[in-house]
Amino acid sequence: MSYEIDAACKKGVAAYLAEQHSFFRNKTLAKATLTGAIGSGLLFGADRFLNLDLDTWQLGIPFLTVVILGLGVGAFKADNYDAENIDAFNSVCRKKHS
Repeated sequence: MSYEIDAACKKGVAAYLAEQHSFFRNKTLAKATLTGAIGSGLLFGADRFLNLDLDTWQLGIPFLTVVILGLGVGAFKADNYDAENIDAFNSVCRKKHS
């Protein structure tokens, strides 16, 4: 664990922020993928039980919509927590090098 902290501190705050941005985008995409799959699954069930007569491609609309929105959120909001991440980086790295 100490090695990982030392390595992160040596790389610098910019590398740490890039890593945090990547983690945020991946987490947001994973949530969007799961949510979109659930939405498409529910639409599939509604189509079968309520005889909505949807085309197969229409069942993918909730999935694609939510995944695209998730990608947008991940891209545009990844830096919203930069201040907190910088504070955390400085706090941990300052303690390690004191």
